[in-house]
Amino acid sequence: MTVDVAGAPRRFLVDTGGGMTVFAPDVAAEAGCILGGPLTGFRMSGERIDAPRCEGATVSVAGWVSRPHTVMVLDINKLLPPDWPRLDGLISLSSFDGHVVTLDLPGRRLVLDDSVPRDARSVRVRFERSVTGLALVAFVATRHGDTDVWLEVDTGSTSALILNEPIAAMVGLAIPAGPNARIELRVDGGAPVQTPVETSRLIFDGNLGLGTMGSWVVIFDLEKERVWIRTP
Repeated sequence: MTVDVAGAPRRFLVDTGGGMTVFAPDVAAEAGCILGGPLTGFRMSGERIDAPRCEGATVSVAGWVSRPHTVMVLDINKLLPPDWPRLDGLISLSSFDGHVVTLDLPGRRLVLDDSVPRDARSVRVRFERSVTGLALVAFVATRHGDTDVWLEVDTGSTSALILNEPIAAMVGLAIPAGPNARIELRVDGGAPVQTPVETSRLIFDGNLGLGTMGSWVVIFDLEKERVWIRTP
């Protein structure tokens, strides 16, 4: 999506699993960032990321301007598939902290409207704040037998569903899952969805990506820490 930084339009990826908003080094320089001390975060694989911070950064989306906040400065293109178009950064939930943000994934729209939705299903959610409280990520629950499986909501992932190998074994999947493996996903009591599934070693239960959520509308209340989902 287009995000304005320092008065210029930039190509950013909306990445709810990213935790922090990220500026590429050239964007940070043009925004007048004075680089601060290092930040340390972890990808879902456990890979460690160390990068400097930029204090007091702002971003603008469709006329809405964020509060000054801390972003990470990193060339994310080195972490993305080589056939992806070059990106100027990531925008994550942390930029919208304190607001209600709607991600209309089939419509490819991001809407900031602090009203509570009336026609979407509320789901159980946990919010995680890592990187010394600067990062913000949501996890939603799916029930499998007597087990709650908590899935990171990740619009930066093109996969459908990735389960941590020990969790996958608990719900009856082979390790590794075959290329045609599927699982019934029931996000907090909603209608079941048959979705492709992969297995990997993760640092949490699982990762829910666009392969499953591509037809969903997901609403995050980042003040009261609630999430609603509207499915077809």
